[in-house]
Amino acid sequence: MYGDPNIRQSTKIAFREAFRCGHKGPELDLKLYTTDWGFELNDIRANVYLWYGKDDQNATLAMGTYYASQISKSTFIVYPNEGHLISITHAEEILKTLVA
Repeated sequence: MYGDPNIRQSTKIAFREAFRCGHKGPELDLKLYTTDWGFELNDIRANVYLWYGKDDQNATLAMGTYYASQISKSTFIVYPNEGHLISITHAEEILKTLVA
């Protein structure tokens, strides 16, 4: 996936944009990933879709499995042999699901 020049270019642009105004945005993301969110996952009552690449090293399948076990109205979709970029490789399918 990362060997694809288009993916590499898109990733490069995304990283530049993330830091365009400094480090505060990515810093806040990291803080949100690593601190208490102020609610329990099992309190979520909305329908939630969880899309994961089986080989993702950033948002692991174990993380998704845990979230799915805690969120009662979750739909857990796993793409075999894929990693972190499923939002690119399956964008059309994901977006169609969200607007259905």
